[in-house]
Amino acid sequence: MSLRFIYGRSGSGKTYYCLQEIKERLQHSPEHALVLLVPEQYTFQAERELMAITAQGGLWEAEVLSFRRLAFKVFNQAGGLAYPHLQAAGKCMLIYKVLQGLKEQLPFFSKSAERQGFVTTISTLLTEFKRYNISPQELIVAGDALTDELLKVKLAELAAIYKEYQDLLSESYRDLDDDLTLAAVKMENTDLFLNAEIWIDGFSGFTPQEYSLIAQLGRRAKRINISLCTDSLLESEEREATDVFASVKECWRRLNRLAAEEGLEIEKPVCLNQAEPLPRFKESVELSHLEKYFFEYPHKVYSLPTKDIALFSAVNIFAEIEAAARDIIRLCRDQGLRYRDITLITGDLANYGRLIEVIFKEFNIPYFLDSKIEITQNPLIRLILAMLDIFIDNWSYEAVFRYLKTGLAGVEKQ
Repeated sequence: MSLRFIYGRSGSGKTYYCLQEIKERLQHSPEHALVLLVPEQYTFQAERELMAITAQGGLWEAEVLSFRRLAFKVFNQAGGLAYPHLQAAGKCMLIYKVLQGLKEQLPFFSKSAERQGFVTTISTLLTEFKRYNISPQELIVAGDALTDELLKVKLAELAAIYKEYQDLLSESYRDLDDDLTLAAVKMENTDLFLNAEIWIDGFSGFTPQEYSLIAQLGRRAKRINISLCTDSLLESEEREATDVFASVKECWRRLNRLAAEEGLEIEKPVCLNQAEPLPRFKESVELSHLEKYFFEYPHKVYSLPTKDIALFSAVNIFAEIEAAARDIIRLCRDQGLRYRDITLITGDLANYGRLIEVIFKEFNIPYFLDSKIEITQNPLIRLILAMLDIFIDNWSYEAVFRYLKTGLAGVEKQ
């Protein structure tokens, strides 16, 4: 049972290294399980990359999991799947009930309880408490140690809300935020991941819930490989406040403490920073220089002419997007790129998205906008729901016209 770190800067090939190791293990028909543990939003992409690199059969003998999917496997074997989960909407309803029931005991929060968004804020706060294994009693203890009376009252009221929420929840439901904590306990009663080799990739840090699961995996797995995005692994806790990798190095230190507590052997780490430029930037010295020195101080000036990086100053958002559209047309027309080879990144999709739709249509640029669309906005879904409402509401005026307005009813507008 051992722990090994694979580290390197962004673009150094950490994911590729993990996938190559899995490929090598698969070629020798391993008797133990091979698991790639990645963030929830990355599971599909990781499965595609694993399939591509291992040709055929990659997902038959190796498994891609997120922490939530791992918890599901534990519940599937140890029990717990049948217990009803409380979804986000139900959680907000339960919190509202708690706030109404404790109104007389909440002199500070009672005034805010009716404000729009307050219930959602409390819901988010309770999620954070659970992720970091903070109990109502710990909030009370923390409040008692404070000299700030206002903050002490706030913590006491939050503890009361949290405790009442937990009491009501335990009567009939289970919170999704409790799954990882419960899975860490239930895993002890299963034979999952015994002598397995596990690669944990794509994380910049872990919550206490996830550390608990890693500890459980460490007790039963043959080896755990954890990739970290950092320039080095420092043994000293003294570090510059400006170090962009400070949080990752703190994660590394905590994992070392966890390994010591669990009696895990720490193997020699694998450093992927030796290549210059790094594999991701081997086609562009400019991007490699930018990645290396963007957060460095003092930074090193790139003295050569640039051809891969350009800056454009626009008078407004409209002109900015138009310039991007013209450049996309130029790249596809003159350099043979395809539209699917180009990505446009913005930090404000809400404002930029509407203009992108208009301008890209003018330039005849096909595009996919990565924004969430409510399923109820789909005409087919609206049609089905309207049909059901027609029968439920006994052919009410509103339901019939919702059905007709979908445009899929086969009735002309005239």
